[in-house]
Amino acid sequence: MSELSDMSKDELLEKARENEIAGRSSMTKEELQAALGNGTNEPSEPSTTSRQPNGNWFHDHLLSLTLFGLFFISWIGQLYFQYRQEVHEALQHGDSAPAFFSSEFWVRFMSSVLENWQSEFLQLATMVLLTAYLIHRDSPQSRDSSDEMSADIKAIRAKLGA
Repeated sequence: MSELSDMSKDELLEKARENEIAGRSSMTKEELQAALGNGTNEPSEPSTTSRQPNGNWFHDHLLSLTLFGLFFISWIGQLYFQYRQEVHEALQHGDSAPAFFSSEFWVRFMSSVLENWQSEFLQLATMVLLTAYLIHRDSPQSRDSSDEMSADIKAIRAKLGA
């Protein structure tokens, strides 16, 4: 074991890869040493620590920021293309193009947005936001099941005496 304590985390990861230790990429240096030290493909103690924020606000909220960014990009896209459609329809009927800031255009745009949300987008957004919220809260539903499965396999092996 003293040989393992002298190794860097990268060296431990390489040795864990050679030994095909499951979950090695998410293990700490101590967990890698324990997994390599006991000669099994699981850490000696199942990891019960929850994901902790690393202190960088941007990194800790990257999923939410990405989802909100994609939402705003799609909304701006809808605004652009709906305005283009309104102008095209007005010119086809011989009318003048509606001004971008006219209430007529904005009423139609908001009506279109609400129709879109009412159908599929609102349901999908709700599920995505709830998922992101639960991941940020580190709920049991958002944890990786491989840790639980690994603990169950270890418990079964202990009962069987293997």
